[in-house]
Amino acid sequence: MSILGTRLPYISSLGTHARKRIKCGRVHTYYGKHCNVWRAQPKQASWMVQGILKAQKYFLEAGFQERDVLNMESYSIKTVSQKMRGELPKMDWRRLVRANNRAPKWKSVLNLALTRRLLTKARLAQWGCVESLTCTLCKQGCEDIEHLFFECSYAAAVWSKMLSSQGILRQCMNWQGEVVWAQVQRKGKNSAAQVFRMTLAGSVNYIWQEWNLRLFQGKERNAEGITKQVIRDVHIRGSLFPRLTRKPEELNMYL
Repeated sequence: MSILGTRLPYISSLGTHARKRIKCGRVHTYYGKHCNVWRAQPKQASWMVQGILKAQKYFLEAGFQERDVLNMESYSIKTVSQKMRGELPKMDWRRLVRANNRAPKWKSVLNLALTRRLLTKARLAQWGCVESLTCTLCKQGCEDIEHLFFECSYAAAVWSKMLSSQGILRQCMNWQGEVVWAQVQRKGKNSAAQVFRMTLAGSVNYIWQEWNLRLFQGKERNAEGITKQVIRDVHIRGSLFPRLTRKPEELNMYL
């Protein structure tokens, strides 16, 4: 992106409006006298001119030909970047993050968990950073995303309480199972769906916070304390949205 952000904006000079700029107009006139501008190979040119002429390869990677660039009314780094990146599939779980009224930090941790980028011991072991893969929270099992959410007995205790607090009477499942269940059963805009997404993000965030506290500070909290903290935060956040006020209040009876 640094190359796109520095070199490619100069290519806008090859567009209709940008050619009117003095310096870029001179480049187009001088190097386009006897050949195609993209084929010009200047032996001596300023860094700006070289950047303009060399950036053609990025346009070619994005699928643009010279005629397309010449016909551009305006230039957008975003458009070229998306062309180079290609079409990315939309993930089914995206609403768990995007349609979530919780704090940005919670959503950030949830997104890392959904994309399996949290630095669990299993992932750190791939880089040779740790030797033991034993779970930091329950001291049993191999610590990966599936174990941490929610095969771990400590995490399962937290999530089971959060399910009960919402009137969801079932056993907690593994991570993939919970994500699929949320996509199907809590995909709407109603208060129950929104509160569920908030409690899921909060539980994941505080479980991961507990993991960090135990590993780096040697401190511990029980599952009940985390559950109460999640419910308090969901209640506070929900009170900011009129349509969610009643639903978070129902969680108070479980404190």
